[in-house]
Amino acid sequence: MRTTNMRLLFALLSLLGFNVIAASSVDALLETLADRMRHAQSPPNGAFFFPAREDLDPLIGLSRDQVLAGLGQPSSCEERASDTCVQSMKYEYYFFPKRLDSGRTLVVHFDTAALVSYAEWVDPQ
Repeated sequence: MRTTNMRLLFALLSLLGFNVIAASSVDALLETLADRMRHAQSPPNGAFFFPAREDLDPLIGLSRDQVLAGLGQPSSCEERASDTCVQSMKYEYYFFPKRLDSGRTLVVHFDTAALVSYAEWVDPQ
């Protein structure tokens, strides 16, 4: 009965235009991104690591705390109200070795409620 109710709820939310994503899939995406970032920043034996372009839509609506818990402190941020990233509206996560000046970057944008408004991959020009 509970499974049927959940299916009906997901169907109703989908019909209303809500993007319903299981928490476990969001957790899996954050875990995958964190793992890829770790490997990209410290590639073994001088190898260069190019992460795939995962779909970032599941990140939309996550809180800043959820992003920090899943990906850790950002590599860079837009500092506004303080000298830390706590209130920043944009986090950047570098997917390239620290010895390089630039590379693929995951940019996470937050709205005024500290929720992810959008996330994007940015490549160096």
